[in-house]
Amino acid sequence: IFSSYTWLGGQKILFSEATAMTDPTSPAFNTTTGGLYQLFAFQYVSTSEGLEGQAATIEIILPVDPSSPDARDLFHVLQNIAKSVFGEGYTYGFTGQTSTSDSSINETYSFFPLMILLVVVAIYALVGIMFKAAILPARLIATIGLTVSFIYGAAVVVFEYDTFLNDIFPVLDGVNVLFWMMPVMSLSIIIGLGMDYDIFTTVVRVEFP
Repeated sequence: IFSSYTWLGGQKILFSEATAMTDPTSPAFNTTTGGLYQLFAFQYVSTSEGLEGQAATIEIILPVDPSSPDARDLFHVLQNIAKSVFGEGYTYGFTGQTSTSDSSINETYSFFPLMILLVVVAIYALVGIMFKAAILPARLIATIGLTVSFIYGAAVVVFEYDTFLNDIFPVLDGVNVLFWMMPVMSLSIIIGLGMDYDIFTTVVRVEFP
């Protein structure tokens, strides 16, 4: 649902109403509100932004949950439409729950590969120094990588697909997405548990060959 708004003293007015208020042939032109709009509306915009009245706010009410993946897909479509329609010569931006969430997700996952790289380097360095070995840390990283891959893969199967588990756990019915922060927040926990048991078994082998 698209609703364009202009502003009069901080109050939202439908764009269709604003158009009528500035149209001399419209009955709304000679109303009190129409006179106020003609007197103050463009001045309000130009004094605050210097845009000489050339500004509008478009409120978009999505037909889906604003925090859902479908909302993000629609938001990306709207971004592409805005880019193709407005092009150069216009300044535009998006705000609201969906755009804020999308920006947070993109920013977080842009650093996620760096986070993984730093964790791998730290594990290799610490385990290598601890056991004075070069191959052992690589084996540890490989086994932890398999564990992380298995857990993330299992999470996708359980929460994003309908399986026999839905019959056992009815609460899974209707669940088809994973919260976007789950991989980022759980990575350190999974790696910590994996290292704990792997190092424990390694120490036991070294002490009791």
